[in-house]
Amino acid sequence: MVAVISAILVCGGVALCWSIRKTRRRQAAENQLFLQNGFQPCEGEKARLEAIVRSLRRSPEWEVRRAWKRTSMDGPVYWYEASAEGGRDHSRLAADEFLCTLRRPSKQPFVLYLKPQPFKNGFASRMLEKLIAVTSEVGLEALERPQNGSAAALLAAFGPKGARLGDLLDEATLDRLARGAEHGVFAIRGQDEHCALELLGHQYRKALGCTDWLDTWRFVQDVAAGATSVQHVSA
Repeated sequence: MVAVISAILVCGGVALCWSIRKTRRRQAAENQLFLQNGFQPCEGEKARLEAIVRSLRRSPEWEVRRAWKRTSMDGPVYWYEASAEGGRDHSRLAADEFLCTLRRPSKQPFVLYLKPQPFKNGFASRMLEKLIAVTSEVGLEALERPQNGSAAALLAAFGPKGARLGDLLDEATLDRLARGAEHGVFAIRGQDEHCALELLGHQYRKALGCTDWLDTWRFVQDVAAGATSVQHVSA
């Protein structure tokens, strides 16, 4: 019995070490990509970024780690890991996000969930849509979605009570954001001038073939370039 327990502990330790090494290799590769594309670490802005993330997600539990910043004529763009404890089992929720400025006709909050490209309209897509439909976006209500154009591929849209999606986002901006599904983006949250683009998790991106970080970055640049007012991040 002691030998069995020892073997289990050894196997668990080996698996943990392998997982840590794998994560470190991935992060080192990501860091290299950030540097090559003009990003710089910005841990000094962590508090302001956390204030924005908590406002966008309407929860004080969220934290920001590994923050990077790229400054351009279209305004600053940030990348970071957002995480929080969630659920009854206190499991850790985590997501990679880009944050940029978005010009639109309203400053009211919105949340868009995008249909992963390979899902199309199959069984997995319908199940995901039902799961999101019962997800409670604090302070927001489900909105009617367009039936045509790129935005027809939205899994769900949320906004303030009584609002219409067209009041929150003009048609051209909505179509541009909806195309994020083709570039590994799963959810988009906006409020005031801030726009956070949450990426699919690493395992899902790999399974769905959305592993080209540069492709996602080009899409984020397109979103940021749509903002004509250059503003620095403020909580």
